[in-house]
Amino acid sequence: YGTHIASTPDGHVLVEASGRVASGDGAAWTIYPLSGWPEYAPLGGLAAVGSEVLAVGRGRVARREGDAMRSYDAGTWRELSAIAGTSTTDLWTAGQGGTLMHWDGHAWTRISSGTDRWLGGLLAVDASDVWAWAESYGAPLLLHWDGHAWSSVTPPAGAGVLDVASRGGRVWVATTDGVFERVGDAWTSQLALTDFGDDRHSIVALCATRTHLVVGAGLGAVLTRAIR
Repeated sequence: YGTHIASTPDGHVLVEASGRVASGDGAAWTIYPLSGWPEYAPLGGLAAVGSEVLAVGRGRVARREGDAMRSYDAGTWRELSAIAGTSTTDLWTAGQGGTLMHWDGHAWTRISSGTDRWLGGLLAVDASDVWAWAESYGAPLLLHWDGHAWSSVTPPAGAGVLDVASRGGRVWVATTDGVFERVGDAWTSQLALTDFGDDRHSIVALCATRTHLVVGAGLGAVLTRAIR
């Protein structure tokens, strides 16, 4: 069981598997044990950056080395909930207490986020375009990195931020109310929960391909919409 999923450029699917990392190639699964991981500490986030497979948790970051995931000090004692990056020398982690840590290929450095909220999500588009957000508990919080500093971006009104997607310079946010696209400094509605045809649904994930937005919701529903 697990709550994290990612994919690699060569077509492997990565999932959390009872506190370990499993990689599937469509025919079989390979389990990567976590070496040096704190006992009973869960994975907080999972990502594939280039050929690297990475995971984070309580003050630790793990990378795949051969047939195992070896963990290292992440430069903080706090719980980490997400990891993302554009290369192995441009990685970000986020988590408890507004923690945002950056890896430049040599060391982890904490960068001020301007908040003490628990940051549960990250999206790295390029070195000067990174998004972080607090999940739907409490007031909505959305942050943006422009290559120099993190700043707060006003999210869609009254809606908790659940996920962020970007493609070709466009940005979409999934919230507790639906999916919105950022146009200038405003947000325009792209999808409402009623578009699923059942008011019991709630959005849980969002991604953008070259041609479509893909939205995952509860009750096993997935909706795709062409990007125009």
